Amino acid sequence: MGNCQGGTITGCSVDGTTVNANVSGERIGGIGGIVGMLSPGGSFDYVNYTMITIPATLTNNIFSGTIALGTSAEAYGAIAGISQEEDTPNVIANNYYTTGTIGGINNADVTENDGAVFAVIREIEGYGSGNDKWAFIASPVAGSVTPGNVHNLLGQMITESPMLYDFDLYRLEPATTMWENYNNSEHTTGFILVNGYGYLYATKETKTLMFAGNFNTGDSETETVGLSEGFNLVGNPFIVEAYVNRPYYKMNASGTAVELVTDITAIAPCTGVMVEYKDGNQVVFTKTSQSSQANQGALNIAVAQSNMRGTSATAAIDKAIITFNESSELGKFYFGTQAANIYIPQGTEEYAIAFSNAQGEMPVNFKANQDGEYTLSINANDAEMSYLHLIDNMTGTDIDLLQTPSYTFNATTRDYESRFKLVFASSSIEEIDGDSDTFAFFSNGNWIIANEGQATLQVIDITGRILSSESISGSVSKAIDATAGVYMIRLINGENVKVQKIVVR
Repeated sequence: MGNCQGGTITGCSVDGTTVNANVSGERIGGIGGIVGMLSPGGSFDYVNYTMITIPATLTNNIFSGTIALGTSAEAYGAIAGISQEEDTPNVIANNYYTTGTIGGINNADVTENDGAVFAVIREIEGYGSGNDKWAFIASPVAGSVTPGNVHNLLGQMITESPMLYDFDLYRLEPATTMWENYNNSEHTTGFILVNGYGYLYATKETKTLMFAGNFNTGDSETETVGLSEGFNLVGNPFIVEAYVNRPYYKMNASGTAVELVTDITAIAPCTGVMVEYKDGNQVVFTKTSQSSQANQGALNIAVAQSNMRGTSATAAIDKAIITFNESSELGKFYFGTQAANIYIPQGTEEYAIAFSNAQGEMPVNFKANQDGEYTLSINANDAEMSYLHLIDNMTGTDIDLLQTPSYTFNATTRDYESRFKLVFASSSIEEIDGDSDTFAFFSNGNWIIANEGQATLQVIDITGRILSSESISGSVSKAIDATAGVYMIRLINGENVKVQKIVVR
């Protein structure tokens, strides 16, 4: 494109890259910057630029690209297409300027220039004729913004009776875990989107949300967000990717349920995540990934549902974790309906992540919301295990997960949830097989079990089936009522697990 006298640009979506935008003053840097971005992937600099001779009309456009340089209002004006020519001012109105990278810019200078509006955008896929397509959203606008001031956020009423809209916007009340709908007249007044917090959103039609205003772009690398007792939906407060120093839930790719995140994963701008109030009453967002404590490892548990042809789905529908890192627990949060859920019960509480000192046993509860065939997969992450068994309390099956890391079973919605337990020990746990330090001795037709305190004694056959399981106190003398063969005796005493091979003749 060459020079343009009195050009008009309207209703366009412009994507590209602007570099060195502040050279040669506002006029060339400004309008030239915009026109240089007209072709996707195009660039503008002081050597290769295209210039519109003002006045120009720029209305209802979306300009997006990457800001490579710019430390002043003039530089930002160049990127936003703001020309301050005194004699022939441009007509610039209702434009949204978005970017992937921002640095050293004073936001106030942007919004005050010729009606230009700089915006951070997020596309939300619509649910169409379906019902489920949810997203956790967040506002990067400093302070707060009303829903009506977020471009494309609100929609229309579809029917008056019953009152239905083509969008939904909720905030979470942590104390009750209740969702408050903006479309409910009880909550509409005073409903604002606060920086640092997240919101639940759905729209019938696919939309591009545009957040405009003064953004959280200060020099600080961190932002602290206060939490209330219970689960809290928080949000990335920045216009760049952010990180949090704890496990959290995010919305899954299909927008139907939440999924557990335990690794250091970036949270995109305008995105919310679910965290839980615990030791401290705040969560810290950072612009750079946060180093975590020394990793002691974990047992990752995943459940997948078999399809109609009997083959297991590749993606897990739910997860739980037994962590060997202290202060890493996370309660179970439910959103949407899945075919099945797994969780770790601790007293009256349900956990998605529960702590263990890497030995002992842990109940794993399973809830089928649909009858069918499921597969549990358990693997040790960054942990060396000398013993790892899954016990099906319904069938008595005992699976050596070090040999077979998954277990396929049938379940119905009527089954008890306390279906499974894991018995495990790290490589440092004592495993006894022989005459040295044995705890089971054969004498006068009985087995003498050397034990201190309360313990659980189990007898297991070579297929892994538990033949008997009972509580004992101190050392006991037991008759092993079994046919000739090889068996394992497992003694579980608090956090300690001992296993010994015996031969019944």
